[in-house]
Amino acid sequence: MTRPFWKALVWIAWTTGHRDAACALWERSGLWRVRRRTLRERAVLGLLWSLGTALMVLAVGLVFLTLGPRVLPFQTYTVLSGSMRPVIPVGSIAVLEPVGAGELGVGDIITFGRPDRPTEFVTHRIIRVEPRAEGPVFITKGDANGVEDPWEVPAGGRGWRYVWSIPFLGYVLVTMQSPIGRVLLLLLPALALAGWTLLELWRPAPRLQPRMSPA
Repeated sequence: MTRPFWKALVWIAWTTGHRDAACALWERSGLWRVRRRTLRERAVLGLLWSLGTALMVLAVGLVFLTLGPRVLPFQTYTVLSGSMRPVIPVGSIAVLEPVGAGELGVGDIITFGRPDRPTEFVTHRIIRVEPRAEGPVFITKGDANGVEDPWEVPAGGRGWRYVWSIPFLGYVLVTMQSPIGRVLLLLLPALALAGWTLLELWRPAPRLQPRMSPA
């Protein structure tokens, strides 16, 4: 029988007042003997622990990056193009801070809606600020692009300035936001916990060595 089963029997006997039976079960079970885990068991448990910890950290980080912008003064944006390489690799999550146009200047990286496609966001660097009759405009360019952007960004109001990025996490976030990704986010930690539990349940109780009675 497995150790958890023996422990349950001992606990039931002890709590119901059958102290002698509990002591007999305790001695028969071998629970008092310490059994060191085998190298294979330690490796499997270490792998499960590492996997569970990594998934937990990933889940907490993704929740923070997803829900944080609703209550904290920052925004996140998944970069799926290579126009800002090597500063922002493809698949990164860019963290943005809100700023007024007067706080921006040449060299800043900003995220904005394309003037010709307002629903499509672009993260590029300001390379010039030029005056216009209706007000100053930003001239932008991707670091990896050979030419500047064909549009002008009005330098007014408030916008978003790039602060830092987390490489490749954007791929994970996009996947986790899909139906399959949400299932995996819940299923993988549960599988790791189930594997750990089964390993404990299947671990046999130690065999008792026969005691030699005195002659």
